[in-house]
Parts: sequence; structure tokens; C-alpha cells
Amino acid sequence: MPSDRKPSKCVNHHLPQATGSIFMLPHLSNMIGLWGLLGIPLIVAIHFLRHKTKEQLTSTMFLLEVLSPEDRTGRFWDRLRTSRTFWLQILCVLLLTWVLVSPQWVRENTSRPVIFVVDDSISMGPFRQEAIQAVAKRMGELDASGIPSIWTIMPSSSRNTSIYRGTNAREALTALGSWEPRSGTHDPAPALRTAEAVAGKIGITHFITNNREMVPPAQSATGIGKPLDNTGFAGITPQEQSAMPKWRIAVRNNAATPQERELTVRIPGKESKPSTRTLKLNPQSVVEFDMVLPNGVDSMELTLTPDAFPEDDSLTLVHPQPHPVAFSINLKDQAAANSILKLAQGIPGFRKASPTEKPQLSIISGSQYKPQQAPEPAIVLAANSMSAPPQGSITPEKHPLTESLGWGSLLIAAPGDLTPEPMDIILLWHGETPLAWLHGNRLVLNWQWEKSNADRIPAPLLAIRRFMGNVQDKAPGTLQDNVPSGTRLDFPHGSRMTVTRKNGSVRHDIFKGTTPGESCLIRIDPSGDDAQPLFKGSVWFADTRQSDFTRCCSFEQIIDKNASLLEQMFEPDPFVPFWIFLAGCCMLGSWFTPASERRNQA
Repeated sequence: MPSDRKPSKCVNHHLPQATGSIFMLPHLSNMIGLWGLLGIPLIVAIHFLRHKTKEQLTSTMFLLEVLSPEDRTGRFWDRLRTSRTFWLQILCVLLLTWVLVSPQWVRENTSRPVIFVVDDSISMGPFRQEAIQAVAKRMGELDASGIPSIWTIMPSSSRNTSIYRGTNAREALTALGSWEPRSGTHDPAPALRTAEAVAGKIGITHFITNNREMVPPAQSATGIGKPLDNTGFAGITPQEQSAMPKWRIAVRNNAATPQERELTVRIPGKESKPSTRTLKLNPQSVVEFDMVLPNGVDSMELTLTPDAFPEDDSLTLVHPQPHPVAFSINLKDQAAANSILKLAQGIPGFRKASPTEKPQLSIISGSQYKPQQAPEPAIVLAANSMSAPPQGSITPEKHPLTESLGWGSLLIAAPGDLTPEPMDIILLWHGETPLAWLHGNRLVLNWQWEKSNADRIPAPLLAIRRFMGNVQDKAPGTLQDNVPSGTRLDFPHGSRMTVTRKNGSVRHDIFKGTTPGESCLIRIDPSGDDAQPLFKGSVWFADTRQSDFTRCCSFEQIIDKNASLLEQMFEPDPFVPFWIFLAGCCMLGSWFTPASERRNQA
């Protein structure tokens, strides 16, 4: 996973150590057999209570040399230490206990896939260290079983990317130390299904998250984190009626208690003192205020008092600069020309082309060009109507230009005399007659505008505006704007994207169709050597579900759903008959006491 974060050299010093087992430990399948160890204190008690030889005192001191006083303490334990019978009986108990617990050893060349899926949501950022510790703890628990494991760590936002895959747990934790959660709200189910498929029947999958609602019922998981009092920017709305760039800014308090934050507004590159104001927010409430970008200023930085979640504590506003589009209008009907001219001039970046300039969008009548011969892109309006009266109702096809628009109120005198080609995309039908379609990058409206109410209902005007927006998106030049995180942008996949984060760090990624899930500045350049960028702008954090920490909690959900299959990885101890034979030999050997030991006991 690409990341600009440098892994700490001492990351493992603060984590539970989870390393692969050097020696394979046996699996004890019958723990009740450990009761056999009670035979050891029983044998000690028997030897302690053993009948002692009766002592008869006799005055023979004059026959012996003067001896130093002997320390009689520990005489009994000294006898046990030198008693072969005692140790043979102890060894017999240990051997029989070993047989009773039914030891099993891991089969040769056997390993178990263990896959950790870590929640890659950006809300995991404050609990990143806890997530690494949860993985290390679970690794240690699985490693203690003695079964060799193949560790895999993958983010929940991707089914094809792994943070680590290998057999060394220490290396896995080191790789996880450079992981940073940066994804927005997403469904972890595809990644979990991929993990289950890779783990197979004997493998184990474990999910690390901070939200219990994301965990499927039958999924083993660990929850980390706790509720946080987070307050941050929740949205910006452009105000198009203003002469200068103006936005409506929203700040949301996600905490259950009242919060107070200081708002600082700073203009980069200016020595003037930043302006500040205090925002007071009630629990679970939103405060809005207006912000205007002064003339001659390209950007403005807004920051709130830092809290545990820094992603929504800052906001950069840049001066919007849409793609410039020069258009021309050549319509016979003056009413239609005025309606579409007013619509085009209301779109930022659109302007009427000069007489010597080649237009980037042509708005023409069908009597001038056939749709197949009109320049691209173009909006073609029918100039003549069919003689037959209209039959049937107006119905739209499912298409982005007509979606969610009400066409039932559109009234026309009759369909136009234009005819689509077989490969054209039909947008509207008037009974069985095509009423609007796309011919390449040309929008054809097959009715006379002046003999309809198209300029008095929103559907036709919005469809034309959507088409103009598509033309503007594909126009050459650099687009500059403020966009929400996770927004789809219509730029070629595989373009180069440069991300500048709030701390000043820069990383280079491949553009995959959407803006990053974090608050940052981005620049998108074409994949070739073209020096002109496609997009420059600011990404503001818009995923309000990720900024709400009221549902974060710690929990443990361990589901051992393949315990019976794991038993197939073990084989019984092949030396059990030998241990039984050796225990019998120890028992027989303890019955025969050597003469020297009998004299010592006397």
C-alpha cells in the first residue's frame, strides 16, 4: 500500500512480540489426563510415612573417635534424593501422564493460513496503534498453538492488495506499522469474502474494526476504540449569485456534549494576522456561516481547534476556475435562441464565441445541417414539424441526461422531421416516434422549440445543461475547483495524481477515478508528457459518517468454526507404546531395592 509515512524503527518495542515458534509444541488432546500428576505428591507422602527402623541406644562412645556434631536437618530429603526407587516411581507417573493427555504433533509440511482484514476506514486513524496491538495479540494467541501459520494482512477497502504475506510474524507487524487508514465509508464484505476464499476450510480470518455494526454475525473480529468528542467541517455550498467566490460553510458537532471551537481564517502568502472567531455548538448540531474569497486571492485556509480526529479540522478554499467553453448560436427561432443563450451564460466558464473564433459548442437548427453532418459537439433543434398530429405520450429512456426529470408536462405541436440513425441513443419517445437522441457528441431535440412549452418547464432546460456540463468537462484546459472527498472525476484512469496533505507531505498515486478520502490538495496530470494539468484543486472531507465516533467500541468476537478440521493437521505421538513399556520397566525396577539402599534406609 502506498504511503508517505515512514515506519518507525522502534515500532516493535511497543507491541506484544508475536514471533514464529522455533520448536513445535505438542497439542494435548486430553487435558483431563493431567490429573495423573497427582500421583507425584502421593508417592512423596508414601515415602514420607514409610515405617522407620527402630533405634536401640548403646553406650559405645568410648570406641569411637570424637566426631563433630552432625546436622540432622534434611536427613529424610537426602534419602529421597538418593533413592532410586523414589525417582523411578516419579518417572513412571510422568510417563503415564504423558500417555493419558494423548499428545499430538503437527504433521510434517503443514501450515495454516491466517488472514487479518484491517478496517481501512479513515475513522480508524485515531486508533491505529490499538489496531496494530490487536493484530499482535491475536498472532501471539494463534502462534501459541504450535501450528505454523502463513500470515496475511489486507485492508478492507481492497480485495487484491495485501499489506503483508509471509511466515514471519515480526515482519508482518513491521509492515503493518507503515499502514495508514485512508479510505472513506465502504463495505468490507468483498474483502472478507476474499479472505474466506483464500483461507479455505482450515484457515482463519480475523477482522479488526472500531464499529461492531460492520462485523458479520459469523465473523471472528476484534473491536478497538472508544467514542470521541469530534467537531469538524461538514460541507461547503457555493453561492453562485455572488460576484466574488462565496460559500456557505457547515461545522458539525458529533459529540453528545456542547463544544466550543476557535475558527482561524488565514490567507497563504500574506503577512496579515489571521482572523479568528469562536463557534459554540450544541450536542449533535450544525452551525453555518458565509465565507467570501476576496478579489485577487487564490486560496484561503480555515482551521478549527485540533481534536482527536484531525481530518475535518482544516479546510482549504481555492478560486474555482471551470473549463472555458466558447459557444455559438445560430437558430431561426429567436425565442429558442434567447432561452438557450440565457441558460449557457448562467454556467460559469461559458461565453459566446467571437466571429473569428472556432466555437467549442454549436447550437444550430436542423435545417442548416443534418445531425450527421453538424460539427461536434452540437445541440441540434428541429426547424420543421411532421404534418401528422402527435400520437401517444412522451416517455424517457434511462439515461444520465434524462434521469430524474419529469417529462410528462412537455407539450409540443408535433415531432420534428429529423430521423435518427440505427446506432443513435434514443433519449425521448413521443409514442413510437423518437423525440430526442444522441448522435455521437450531438444532442438532437426533434421538435420545434417555439411551438412547445420547453422554455417554461425544467426538464428540457436541465437536460440541455447536463449536456453542456459534459462538453465543459471534456474541454481542454485546467479545471480548478473545491470537491468533496470520494468524488468521481471524469478524467482518464491511469493519470498521475499528486496529493499534498495538510502536514505538507507529498505522495504520488495513480488516479483511479475518484478523489482521495482525506482532506488534501490534489493535482491530476495526464499520463503522457503534456505539461498542462487536467485538474488542480482542494479536497474537503465530506464523509460525515467517518467523523462520527459515537458508535466506536471495544469488543472481542472469537468464533472457532473450524476446530474439528484443525485436528486433521495433527498426528498421534508414534512413541506411545514405547512410553508405556518404559513406564512398566520403571515400575518393575522400583520393586527391587539394591542392598546398599536398604542399608542406607536402615
